[in-house]
This record gives sequence, C-alpha cells and structure tokens, in this order.
Amino acid sequence: MGEGYRRGEVKNAPLVYVFAMIRIQDIKSYARYMSEIQEMLRDKLPNYFEQKSNDRNIQVNQDGTVNTTINDSVSFYFSDLDSKKGVMIKDDRIVLHSTSYSRFDDFREFFEPIVEEIKKAMKISYYRGTGIRYIDHVRPIGSTKINDIVGDERFLPKVFGGNDTENANEQSQIELYNTTKFGNLIVRGTFLKRQPPVHPTILNSYVVLGGDQPVENTLVIDTDHVDGDHQKLKDFDVSKVFDHIDDLHEVCHNVFEETVNIEALESANDGQE
Repeated sequence: MGEGYRRGEVKNAPLVYVFAMIRIQDIKSYARYMSEIQEMLRDKLPNYFEQKSNDRNIQVNQDGTVNTTINDSVSFYFSDLDSKKGVMIKDDRIVLHSTSYSRFDDFREFFEPIVEEIKKAMKISYYRGTGIRYIDHVRPIGSTKINDIVGDERFLPKVFGGNDTENANEQSQIELYNTTKFGNLIVRGTFLKRQPPVHPTILNSYVVLGGDQPVENTLVIDTDHVDGDHQKLKDFDVSKVFDHIDDLHEVCHNVFEETVNIEALESANDGQE
C-alpha cells in the first residue's frame, strides 16, 4: 500500500453502500421541476419512484417550551436500470448513492454531469454543504475471523455475560466523533446478532437500491464525514463541490486504512478463490 492507493481498489472490498449528500438552498417549489429532470435523466436513470414522508421539526425555545411542526414532503428517486446507482431530490438536498462502487473518480465521472443537469433544471444558485458516507460489511471469510480483518480493537465485538464466554452474547456498538480540517467525522461500528444493513438514518435510501434484509454475524462500519457549517450559502460551482466531496472522501479512505487490515482482508479473499 503506497501513497497512490485509494479507497475502493481493494479486491472484494467490504464496501456495500456509498451515500453522498449536497445540501442546497431551500426550494419549496421543487416538485414542479421533476418532470423536466425525469426527461433529462431517463437514459442514465430510467427508474423513477416517489416517496411521501412527514418531517418532524422540533424547536426548543429559550423559556424551555417546545414547538413541533410537521411538514409533508416528497422524495423523488431516480436510479439506473439495475438499481445500483441513483439520485434522490428533496427541497433542500440532492443525494447521490450507489451499491456498485469501485473508486471515487468513477463515482464522480458518473454523477457530476447529472448534478449539472439538476442544477440547470432547478435553477440552483447556492448550496450549504456536503457530506459522504461509506458503509462496510465485514464478515468472517473462511477461517479468517472478523478480529483478524479489523485492526482497530475498538470496533471488535465484546463478550458480555460473565465467565460463560462460549454462550455469551457477542455484541458491540461504538461511535467515535472527531473534527477534521473539513468538518466533522463520525465513525460507527455495530455488531449485533441481527441488525439493519445500514444506519436507520439512511435506510430509506438504501432500500431503493439494496433492499432491507437484516444482516447477521456482520460488523457494520459507517464512516460519515460532513462539512462543519451547513448554514452559510455558497456559490454552487458543481466542479468545486465535487472537489470538496473528494477531500471528504480521502479522510474516509484514511479511516478505512486505519480500521481494516487490508493485507489480511485480501489474503482471506485470495484463499477463497
């Protein structure tokens, strides 16, 4: 592994889902643009799906009282023929997601022209910030155990239940928070007997591409890197936005290298061939 190594080039990498979000200026009339966008994207992303939801906003006032408002919204999903790459659009965000990911350069090459089309159709001038998440599923491979593949002991399953370790329930959940020069980084690791394939906050989007079947005997690693400030509006230069997402991605790549023993992972995969 040298300096030229980039995340996604691992043979049989455990990566199952990539979720990138661009927070745009609020556009309350966003639904009116979907017909035009559907027409523009129908060659690359022919599958079309709408999902209605109730967004609950909670505001705590200075006097301690709480105001709760519920807003009805619709998420518009577009995906490719195999439902492996897609886009979701709401009034304040554009989500780019994929269950078929090789490296960030390919991800960018596919999605950047699409975002340019969406920007043009919706007349988006500004955005607030970006973020990217990588979901890895680490499972035993042959005789190679999870604790042989994961080098960071903080993410390994812990045994609870006294001295009866043979029958104890092995499970762990951990969230690590840190700041980076780009924003905020959260790394979540969960190992439960049975659990959702991704974090509940992005499960609805994942279901559109990957299904919702729970996983077992799997360490789910969720690397989530977002801008620190989503309040200030910035000029929506799509190329620069993707440059910044690439910066966020590189930090996630470094986390992956520090968390997973890539040599052990590739050696185990080679043994299965």
